[in-house]
Amino acid sequence: MMATGWNRRAVLAIAGMASSLPVRAWPGQPGGGGMRSRYMNCAGREIHFTEWGSPAGEPVVVWHGLTQNCRAFDRLNAALAERYRVICPDTIGRGLSEWARDPVAEYTLENYGRLALTLLDQLGIDRLRWVGVSMGGMLGIALAGDELRGRISHLVLNDVGPVARINAPDNAGRASGVLQQKRQKPEFATMADFMQYLRAQYTLLSGVVLDEADWWTFAEISARRSDAGRITMHHDPQVLERFAETIEGLDYWPQYERIGARTLVLHGAESTVLPAALAQEMGRRGPRPRIVDFPGIGHAPFLWSAAEIELLRAFLDD
Repeated sequence: MMATGWNRRAVLAIAGMASSLPVRAWPGQPGGGGMRSRYMNCAGREIHFTEWGSPAGEPVVVWHGLTQNCRAFDRLNAALAERYRVICPDTIGRGLSEWARDPVAEYTLENYGRLALTLLDQLGIDRLRWVGVSMGGMLGIALAGDELRGRISHLVLNDVGPVARINAPDNAGRASGVLQQKRQKPEFATMADFMQYLRAQYTLLSGVVLDEADWWTFAEISARRSDAGRITMHHDPQVLERFAETIEGLDYWPQYERIGARTLVLHGAESTVLPAALAQEMGRRGPRPRIVDFPGIGHAPFLWSAAEIELLRAFLDD
């Protein structure tokens, strides 16, 4: 990895690196314990989140991507919990959070922002650090440049910018293609079939290299049983329908320009969601972030490897 300052581009060769951090069992962390699974009523909806580390620690919010859930970041959260109080929510309609009663009104970034603010207020969190993956990063831009301006000290944007390009012509077969396949609501008879589906989808989308055990872990935290008893993704299918209808109209450049937080952008060098030209423009505007390229990776870096986790810890600690 080469970096000459927080406002200069850096290159990190991490593809294929194995992590030695545990996944399945979480021992207590110094000063506060391991993972705690919690539920809270936010604006009339039950939101699930995991909490890690000492309640007295400085807060870090980790917010997942479009079809992920909070358990995708157990490994990162366990590492951050050595120093921080980590809050990792399931967005409404994902994981163990309540599904929307009105998907048109509730499955929007604007509503996710309202829920995030309500959750932070109920937890008594004022100052915080924010790690946002894809959709969670766009949510971080919206909040850091508006309601949470001055409250977020460190902002990590994982392969996302202030505008979305999911349906752009050059995304065919990558982000747009994967999104269209997920909108078909695939279901599988066995976990083995589901795991192979995820492996194919995320290898195409992100180019991530995981070992067999990690692919199984990813499948287990991403799965639920459908009403028919088959295995499918752990989210409300309406999440994707609403996303496809609304994402292209979003433009958070005004909020991005107002961000005062120290900012780190993780850029998959092969990403069509955050193309190189957009990443470079982000580096010249707003918070003038440090940008780290991940060679051979698309959308988005998984944040599972030891190198990725250490990069985030060093940034958040600075």
